[in-house]
Amino acid sequence: MTLTFTPSDVSGATTNVTKNCPIPIIDDAVDEGQENIPVVLADPTGGATIASNQSTGINLRIDDDDDGPSIWLEHASPPSVVEGTATYAFTVRLSAATGKTDIGVGYRFGGTATLGYEATAS
Repeated sequence: MTLTFTPSDVSGATTNVTKNCPIPIIDDAVDEGQENIPVVLADPTGGATIASNQSTGINLRIDDDDDGPSIWLEHASPPSVVEGTATYAFTVRLSAATGKTDIGVGYRFGGTATLGYEATAS
């Protein structure tokens, strides 16, 4: 991207001529962590030089505004198996993509079955 100061921009000015440089930020629908856009001045023309205090530029921070995904069990209603004939596998669904590294969820057993005798945890 190039930002140009024309002679009409500086006409009559004695110091500190300014110009805004918009950076449109797109609202995506992905749950993600904080992001950043480093902005650094580069390659001046027309005899201008970059001020020594501008060598590192600025770091624009983008804060995510999207909710995290939902997680739920998906199963037949009600799920059932016959003793000794099957292994039951349940499906866990995630509602949306996420830009975060890992999404996890624990699970536990309860009810009237005796764990280790009528069912095992693997």
